[in-house]
Amino acid sequence: MFDSIFVSSEMGFRKPDREAYAEVARFLGVEAPCILFFDDSEANVGGAIDAGLQAVHVTSADEVRHALEVLGLA
Repeated sequence: MFDSIFVSSEMGFRKPDREAYAEVARFLGVEAPCILFFDDSEANVGGAIDAGLQAVHVTSADEVRHALEVLGLA
């Protein structure tokens, strides 16, 4: 379902450091606003938003599904 998944511990940058999100954008070759980020940490979601990503705070798979439906991506 996903082309890429990024794990901060493997990238060498930790969320919510802006560089973690910038590294993902560079790897993908896309602008930050084109990235949709999900996390269960409000701090990480805030960091992503500050870095220019679209970000959604979720705490369950059902919330991810719901967010994707709301965004018209499900």
